[in-house]
Amino acid sequence: MKFPGHRVVGPALAMLTATALGGCGDSPLHECTLIGAQSGIVVKYDEVREAHPNQPLRIEVCIDGDCETQRGVGVPSVSAGRDIIHDSSAVEVSVTINDRARTRVFDGRTSVTPEKWQPNGSSCEPTVWFGGVEATTDGVLRQVSRSRL
Repeated sequence: MKFPGHRVVGPALAMLTATALGGCGDSPLHECTLIGAQSGIVVKYDEVREAHPNQPLRIEVCIDGDCETQRGVGVPSVSAGRDIIHDSSAVEVSVTINDRARTRVFDGRTSVTPEKWQPNGSSCEPTVWFGGVEATTDGVLRQVSRSRL
């Protein structure tokens, strides 16, 4: 998913793949864009990345104990959990970030309540469940809204 000023690696939560219009919804007058999206959690860690410039970081994201590891080089966020998030039920998210020498530079956890998101409007598919967290240099992992990612 691409938000202003940010780039996501790994399996993206939303892929803005087309701007063509297609029929959708309750009325033939209502048209929907064809923006694709997937449920999941985005981890914004640009503060931690900026504190460790030009270093490849290893980011482990666990959602209710199911973990994914990704490498982040020059990107401010990663996404995870697209097969885990299915509704607004709260999930436990933990994030561990290590530098090249495998020194832990961040370790935090928080509870996240995913938000319903319909990128093409309320009468159009898809409906996804989306959550965001931010890792800060003071060691805090906190839930943030989609607009802050």
